[in-house]
Amino acid sequence: GGLLKSAGDLTLDTQGELLTNLNSGKTGGIISAGNVKLTAQGINNEAGWIHADKNLTLDVQQGTITNRNSQPEQGISGQGTPTIAAGTINNHHGTITANQQLKVTSSGTVNNTGGKIVSQNQQLTMNTGELHNTSGLLQSKTTLSLNTHGQKLTNTQSGNNLGIRSGSDLTLEAGEIDNTAGKIDSQGETTLTSQNLNNTDG
Repeated sequence: GGLLKSAGDLTLDTQGELLTNLNSGKTGGIISAGNVKLTAQGINNEAGWIHADKNLTLDVQQGTITNRNSQPEQGISGQGTPTIAAGTINNHHGTITANQQLKVTSSGTVNNTGGKIVSQNQQLTMNTGELHNTSGLLQSKTTLSLNTHGQKLTNTQSGNNLGIRSGSDLTLEAGEIDNTAGKIDSQGETTLTSQNLNNTDG
């Protein structure tokens, strides 16, 4: 893949077109020592790397962010406060990480099957539609807040180290929660709001 690198802030607006950043390898990608703001109709970052040493903003409106198949030193990462907004997010075996607070907003489905969405030192806030977290990890150092706005949350096959994990309080709101062989864990208070909870082998 190609390399777009900035020693300062990096702002890119595709004027309604798709931004493609595939197969970055270890030397390519979109990388900034400052803030990064990307505005596009959609972002395809499969096996790509988008990174900001400061704050990261991805604004895709009603489009799709594809961040599949992240290898080490790939995916979407910010040392500051990443804010990600899209219509749908496909993070299948992808990695989205923040050093500080991480906000993920999607009006539609978020697929985090086999993926990782992690705030390493602060809170994780997710406002989504239907959320698939099969063999995936949603993790925060402090508060974790997740609201699927009446849609289904699937958090299955977590094993020992995956699932939904909060280092402090945990708030989950979903129309239905399938936690079959899943793990939901908090180090503080846990508040679950759901019309239907399946906790078989959970």
